[in-house]
Amino acid sequence: MLIDILLDDEHLIAVSKPAGLLAIPPPVDAKDNSKVPPNLSNQIRQYLMKRYNKTGSIYLELITAPDTETSGIALFSKNTRDTQKLKTDLQKGGITFEYWALTASRPKLETGSLVHFLRYAYAKDIMQVFTSHQANTHKAVLRYELLAALGNSNLLVIQSYSNLKQQVRAQLARIGSPVRGDKKYGDTKTLSAKITYVHLRKITFIHPGTHQSTTLSTRIDEKDQLWRTFAHFEERK
Repeated sequence: MLIDILLDDEHLIAVSKPAGLLAIPPPVDAKDNSKVPPNLSNQIRQYLMKRYNKTGSIYLELITAPDTETSGIALFSKNTRDTQKLKTDLQKGGITFEYWALTASRPKLETGSLVHFLRYAYAKDIMQVFTSHQANTHKAVLRYELLAALGNSNLLVIQSYSNLKQQVRAQLARIGSPVRGDKKYGDTKTLSAKITYVHLRKITFIHPGTHQSTTLSTRIDEKDQLWRTFAHFEERK
């Protein structure tokens, strides 16, 4: 599989992850690597070994990536110092995220800010959403804007600083606008969808090497029929 490289330097590598691909492999029996499913991390390692003629192990640490069912920018660090710096920035809200999401149900308000408290339920692989702080919850904040409504699809542009696992999907479902294709969070209008229509389109962060503000972006998959309907909005500033 060809990898869409967005950034590759001595500190970081960022790629565009397709929907349906794991970012990193799940824990497996170290004695049986044959059970490791296809994942982005392994693909990047193979790319780096070939690109730079490297042998042996390659350090690669995931900083942030979309959920498996969704698409968009995945950012990896190439050394421990940069990993620590970026993960600290992430925890402090120093990395900003712009998502696109398609919903079948239009939000009641065309723009709004959502504040919830999320708790991950491991057994069900789902985020529980609360309106007030509960035990073991994390505050989740996002701001959305309805950019377009075409047919039964509503395109939302979403800004987030917290970027928790499944955050966009869980919060939109809580306000009655589940993402198209997201059966886990209650979409019943797009049963034939093979992906979940959330795309991490842009991230902005301080580069640990240059110490400059860096913005990465990647386009939606225009081969997908639903995404293609909104492709002309890609040129917005």
